[in-house]
Amino acid sequence: MKVRILLLVLSMLALVLVVGRAVGVIPGLSPDTAVSRNQNPDTAVSLNESSAPRAPRYNASPLWYEGADGYNQAESQHRESQTALIVYFYTDWCPYCQQLNRDLWPSEEVHESLRSVLKVRVNPENGPDSRALANRFGVHGYPEVFVLPPQSDEPTKINPFKRVGNTYELDPSEFVSNLHRAGAL
Repeated sequence: MKVRILLLVLSMLALVLVVGRAVGVIPGLSPDTAVSRNQNPDTAVSLNESSAPRAPRYNASPLWYEGADGYNQAESQHRESQTALIVYFYTDWCPYCQQLNRDLWPSEEVHESLRSVLKVRVNPENGPDSRALANRFGVHGYPEVFVLPPQSDEPTKINPFKRVGNTYELDPSEFVSNLHRAGAL
């Protein structure tokens, strides 16, 4: 009897993990990617592929400044070079932030559009300086994205989601259009 209960509990746990990962609640590799200590999507090997190299996905993370210190560096560069600055406030637990990280930032259209823009990611839960920066921008929810145009220190809030009826969807083309309207591109 104990073995059956144990098997039932393990089966339920496996089901929760698979469903959670599939809907993006549990971060990690996609179901068709081998588990690896190196979780870089550019080097992960699919279970259905050989170990032959594949074309890299667009990955914006190495090109982003991080946190309040990163913001200070990017803001200084923004002023010196008259380059647009994007500030993205997120949390690790936010499902909409996870969707942006997974579907918007690495999309080819957004990635290419942001090549010449300074970018900062700030998680206000990572310390008092990051929280103070979020307060300075008036952040009340997540995700929030702000643009500082090349010759301005006045942030413009832009919505990365497009309203479709009663729901919100990601539309990389619409997001790039919003960046243009805000003066980032």
